[in-house]
Amino acid sequence: MGLPQVDAVVGLLIAGVIIAILVQSVRTTLTRLMDGVDHGTLEGIETVAAAVPGVLAVDGPRARWTGHRMEAELTVHLDPSLTLQEGDAVAHRVREDLLASVPHLDRVGVHACAAAPAAPAATG
Repeated sequence: MGLPQVDAVVGLLIAGVIIAILVQSVRTTLTRLMDGVDHGTLEGIETVAAAVPGVLAVDGPRARWTGHRMEAELTVHLDPSLTLQEGDAVAHRVREDLLASVPHLDRVGVHACAAAPAAPAATG
């Protein structure tokens, strides 16, 4: 057509797009190979768990990819006055809420323990 430079420019643009996609794919793959999760995932897990009635605190949320699915573990601190059945029900509710709200989450381990009693205020 009389514009031989256009073919070269279009070829370079296509090569640039391919390289950008390759770099992004390699980053994602390396992050998952090193058990990394997307930014905000752990904070999201902690927020969802802390919103469950009966949970006083959330400790040590961890998550990792296993193939195309994610697994998570966390500890929830509950009111020490709860019965074993009530504490178990809260832990199950945490698990159900996490599975329903965190994308790709397939398995959740929830460790429930009694929260430490508050220290009495010092008088003096």
